[in-house]
Amino acid sequence: DLLPSFLKQEKKVYFDYDEHLNINGHEVAFQELKNEIRTFFPEPKSAMLSKSLSGDRYPNFMSGGKSISYQSKTDEGTEIFLTDKSFSDTIRLTRNGIEETHPMVSKDNEKIVFTEGSAELFRTNVILMNIDGSHRTTITAGKYEYGAIPTFSPCSNKIAYAYWKGSGHHKNFSLPKIVVSDLNTSLVVDITDGKYECWRPVFSPNGKQIVYIKKLDKQFDLFIYDLENNVETQLTKTNYDEWDPQFSYTGNDLVYAAKTDGNWDLYILNLIDLTTLRLTKTMGN
Repeated sequence: DLLPSFLKQEKKVYFDYDEHLNINGHEVAFQELKNEIRTFFPEPKSAMLSKSLSGDRYPNFMSGGKSISYQSKTDEGTEIFLTDKSFSDTIRLTRNGIEETHPMVSKDNEKIVFTEGSAELFRTNVILMNIDGSHRTTITAGKYEYGAIPTFSPCSNKIAYAYWKGSGHHKNFSLPKIVVSDLNTSLVVDITDGKYECWRPVFSPNGKQIVYIKKLDKQFDLFIYDLENNVETQLTKTNYDEWDPQFSYTGNDLVYAAKTDGNWDLYILNLIDLTTLRLTKTMGN
């Protein structure tokens, strides 16, 4: 009911010549509606870091917490950038007109891995290069080999990523499986067998486990693989997709996105007792 607020105003809230609200009336209505909405949805404790609406995505802190790697849209396509915590001092790392996404910097801040190529056509490769842009190496360099969304191990001597092969139309490609590549020996080890579609591997803080998503039925669930015992365990079994898992600093929890109500919200999964906590309930993603 806006009437009590309108009656308190010293200035007019309506135009003299018709029934429409004037600028003061609109301001009063806005403030009252804002206050009403805030009784249901508290003021958000977040701030926009991006300086422009350029599709900045997948930010990752570098070691030390002073710099961030991320991807952003440019006139030449999606490229990789580094910036400070305030997004004021930005350095562009790639500039080749090829889609480059999902960057992650090594623990020593000397190297970066990312995905290069067309995700729509399932023709992407895993790229490793120095943080200054030099010594660019394609990890998935074999004929008809592809890969995506690599992540470093805590010691940065290994990377995990989704890997698949194929030629011709992408519908004839193999299903992506999770592999680990040793950067010192170039040895590649299969983590999953390729019978089911798998994506988004990340190492635990101690490097002894890898969590990823696997599509067993019609949706993706969370799985964890013990690298010491070679044992895979299913963590979730829901009727909706779960995506983008990431370990907490202690390794005792996972934060991830879940498409619970037809859009993506954030959850925490406790790895000790497997209880979940929903962090957001939004109308957007």
